[in-house]
Amino acid sequence: MALLLGSGAAAHAAEPEGLGQFTLPAGTARVWVELEQSGLAANAVSVRAQIGGSTLDVPMTATTFGLHGEFAATQGQVTLTILPGVGAPAARPDLALTVLDPNGLVLQGVNMRIAIPKGPESDGEQPQPAGPDAEDPDGDQNRGAKKNMARTGGDEPTWLIVAGALLVIAGGTVYVLRRTRASREEAAR
Repeated sequence: MALLLGSGAAAHAAEPEGLGQFTLPAGTARVWVELEQSGLAANAVSVRAQIGGSTLDVPMTATTFGLHGEFAATQGQVTLTILPGVGAPAARPDLALTVLDPNGLVLQGVNMRIAIPKGPESDGEQPQPAGPDAEDPDGDQNRGAKKNMARTGGDEPTWLIVAGALLVIAGGTVYVLRRTRASREEAAR
């Protein structure tokens, strides 16, 4: 998936530059946009997708992990713009874009930390669009599934798998010892 990041502000009459331009693969039917940061209110951002000369407002709804929105799309280019809402505080959520086929199978995904500036004080002011987070500690704007999950999910759970296996072994050992002890006590009677 190609990703071209833009930033800057435009005059009120012109559209602000988008966060990025994404190439959607063949078979694309829907795109999910997720902003992962707890406590992020739906009115804190305005999300727009520009596809083939048309601009769509993407309604965002609150989820356990932040905000979720989706829109229909087909193969080609889509430009995403995220603007802060009036009076919204600055935020640094993880952006997750998921491209789905008509059957709901994931075709591609992009994850990146973004910086959403503080929203304007009133409706008349032009907000600054979100851009990549320059303070991202990983410096990896295009994290994939083989590296880290979104920051709300933590690191890959390799240590959890090892700890779980050790607990299963310990539990099995205790079970066998108790059964052996119970069998011996039964035989002694």
